[in-house]
Amino acid sequence: MKIAIVLGKGGHTRQGIKLAESLKDYVELVYIMSKTNELGEKKIRNKKLPGTIIHVDSPRDDPHASKIKSAYRTIKTFFVMLNLLRKHKIAAVASPGSGLTVPVFFAAKVLGLYTFYIESLSRIKELSMTGKIMYGRTDLFFVQWKELAKKYPKAIYRGKLI
Repeated sequence: MKIAIVLGKGGHTRQGIKLAESLKDYVELVYIMSKTNELGEKKIRNKKLPGTIIHVDSPRDDPHASKIKSAYRTIKTFFVMLNLLRKHKIAAVASPGSGLTVPVFFAAKVLGLYTFYIESLSRIKELSMTGKIMYGRTDLFFVQWKELAKKYPKAIYRGKLI
């Protein structure tokens, strides 16, 4: 079975790498990341993690982009992901919370794929923007703090990923 992990930048990449390390012996991994995430690819290679890396345009690569440009990039990434998820025969998609998650997960849901979202470790009392969008729209929604699990009844608390 192939599982794709959506890697954002910074802490999202670190948590995605941790997730990959826990899954690598059980599934074939595919990493989906922004074209501008050079550090993520280096971390995958340095840790000698198996799997295929897919680079896509992220809706939030340009923090100064207008809302219209970000919306356009989100739609474009959605359609690109429809093709790539089919091409790579992905069974499930996981994400530790990056903004790239939104178009990837919506494409996965259109294709009937299983999705699981892990809210960022940095989110203790409130969901991130991506978490708010994905809450109730994924097959599994994990939080890493008990406080969030109490506040969001559909969330699952299983401890910290890192």
